[in-house]
Amino acid sequence: MRILILIYTSFAVGCISVSSNRKIDWTDSNQTIPRVKVKYDEFNKTTEYIGPDIMEYSDILLLRAWSHTNQPFLEYQIYVSEYLSYYKGYEEFCNFNSAYDSEGNKLIFTYIDSDIHFTNYGNVDYTEVYGITVSKDYLDKAKNTGINFKVYGKRCDKTHYIPGGYIQGFLSVAK
Repeated sequence: MRILILIYTSFAVGCISVSSNRKIDWTDSNQTIPRVKVKYDEFNKTTEYIGPDIMEYSDILLLRAWSHTNQPFLEYQIYVSEYLSYYKGYEEFCNFNSAYDSEGNKLIFTYIDSDIHFTNYGNVDYTEVYGITVSKDYLDKAKNTGINFKVYGKRCDKTHYIPGGYIQGFLSVAK
């Protein structure tokens, strides 16, 4: 009987911890605000604001901003790290190189990095990292609607969405 109670208790505790790890509603700015990290580097006198990652699994999608002590304004960027995979001989690296929003505006695209993680039996797993520079005005206009954008590469393209509530929450901290 004691073993049965112990097993039941362990199972119940496990269920509670799993169920309390609920999905975050990024359309609610109050879910974003406490998750924005602020870091100050005393050597280069820079303040950095890093929004929470809104992607699942190994991809990263977030807003970030930074300013230098001598700079009266923040620079804003959409930061993306795409974890991709292909089977050798069928597809190759995406090589992302440009981005547009759903309004047809060409966005300022910056390639940051790429890295191969794993190759085995013809499969290749790799990451492409890039940033999209946006202005404060652009983010202010997107606070209600969000930002829907598409990145293009030589061999593939991907669409992403940042909800308006996420943008609102981030901007209330990064000001």
